[in-house]
Amino acid sequence: MPLAIIRPMNYQQFVGMIGNSLWQLIGVLENHPIGGWCNALQRYQFKGMNHVAGQNVRIKFHQALTNAVKLNDRIGVANNILQWGNMKPMNDKMRNSLEASLLSLNDEAKGNLNHVCVERIASISKIYEMWNPAAWVIYDSYCAKGLQWLVSQFWNQDANELHANILKLPWPPGRVGAPVQGFPRLGTEQQARLAFIYASWLCRAIAARLNENRNQEL
Repeated sequence: MPLAIIRPMNYQQFVGMIGNSLWQLIGVLENHPIGGWCNALQRYQFKGMNHVAGQNVRIKFHQALTNAVKLNDRIGVANNILQWGNMKPMNDKMRNSLEASLLSLNDEAKGNLNHVCVERIASISKIYEMWNPAAWVIYDSYCAKGLQWLVSQFWNQDANELHANILKLPWPPGRVGAPVQGFPRLGTEQQARLAFIYASWLCRAIAARLNENRNQEL
């Protein structure tokens, strides 16, 4: 089943469609034998960095991107991000679409996300995440597969595919690996755009619920 377009195309509509299923998704992580969110963060390592160092890198890249006034300077920062992620520099399509894409991401409340470039989505989504780390996520093969695992565990609890039209996230092919069983590989440009947006909204909604819960406990 391909991802469907939400109308109106906005975060609030996405969250409204999922509803209480968000708590079930959170429960999958918190009740997993590995030990939930905290232990997962403690074990996280990437290029010798833990999650705290990873956050600091994202903050620095975010500041560099937003402080770059000229387009060429912003492209330079974007390519530094890709180099950090062991990715090739942006091609012509990515460079020519960068400014319009970032403006579209800023205007998401208007539902105007059709101009978001998804050329080499595993690469360019790293730039989008650094542009606004609180709103967008990297959508590469590793992150997509992690979200597929989360959704599949949620579905296994009730033996159905609830909200499959917005949660059956396709897998962007990586250097190695394959999608979680039952999930598709990424196909069209439109599916790449929806996958990146819905994955980001899903992570944002989960984070919002966790923060609400934490604030109530304080």
